[in-house]
Amino acid sequence: MRLDLSTLDNLPAAVDTPKYDPRQIGIGIVHLGIGAFHRAQTAIFSDDALAIERDDWGICGVSLRSADVRDRLVPQDGLYTAVEKSPAATRRRIIGSVREVLFLGDQRDAIRTRLIEAETRIVSLTITERATATIRRPGSSIPRTRISNTISPIRTSRRARSD
Repeated sequence: MRLDLSTLDNLPAAVDTPKYDPRQIGIGIVHLGIGAFHRAQTAIFSDDALAIERDDWGICGVSLRSADVRDRLVPQDGLYTAVEKSPAATRRRIIGSVREVLFLGDQRDAIRTRLIEAETRIVSLTITERATATIRRPGSSIPRTRISNTISPIRTSRRARSD
């Protein structure tokens, strides 16, 4: 059985499911870099918060380097299983806070639109060592980081919207 919104109610009782209906949660957070760290930390914290306060704080995750995360999560409606292990027990939990996943490589316009929407209240990012590497553009003496290459269009779009 593939995990998605249609199978959420048919999971074994030993698997915890969201305490809210993910279909009813709008997107208020755009997260740049939806890798394993984000899914194991921030998305789980958001899932906990949504269980308490069901507001539009769902996550649009943006994969910056590869379509792989998008291609795995989109067929699952953004749902995935977090496994927490301790000496006492193993807990399996479905995370429902990721409501959309986009890939920078071929969904740039959709990402730009999501970033400048009024409903987007937080733009967050995961900074890894790789993301801070500098990039030299041909003909430019000014090094830029991958982060600044990602953030520049956001800054420009938000400025244009506020003018």
